[in-house]
Amino acid sequence: MKVLVTLGVLQTLALVVLIVRSPGVEPQSLPSTAPVVPPASVMVTAACDEACVRRVLREELAQRSVPLQPAPAQVAPARDEAKDRARRDEVAQQVQNYKSTGAITQQQMFLLQAEIAQLDPASREQAMRSLSRAVNRDEIKLR
Repeated sequence: MKVLVTLGVLQTLALVVLIVRSPGVEPQSLPSTAPVVPPASVMVTAACDEACVRRVLREELAQRSVPLQPAPAQVAPARDEAKDRARRDEVAQQVQNYKSTGAITQQQMFLLQAEIAQLDPASREQAMRSLSRAVNRDEIKLR
C-alpha cells in the first residue's frame, strides 16, 4: 500500500515538473478564467436569507408551472368477438401445422408472432405459451 501511495506522489510531482518546464506554454497563452456572472434573476445576495430564497423559488416556479390536468382515461376499443375467435383459431391451427411439420423458419416465426400480437391479451398469452412450449419440447425446431 505504501508503494502505491509513493508512486502516486511521485507521478503527481513528475506531472507538475513537466507542466512547469514545458517549452512553448506560457501563462499568457492559457485561456483566461474570467468569473462567470449569473443572470440577475439568479443572483442571491448575502443579505437574502433562507425565507427570501424560498419566496423567490416559489415565484419562479409559479410563473413557469402549468396547471396539471388529469389525463383522459384511455378506453380500450371494443373488440369484435367473431374476429377475435377467428384469429385465435387461425393462430392455433398455424401452431398445430408447425408442430406436425416439426420445423419453422425465422420468417414464419416472425409472421406467426405478428398474428399472435393482434390477439386479445388472454388469447395472446395462451398462444405464446403454446408456441413456447412446442419450441422448448422440440416439437417445432427453428431453421
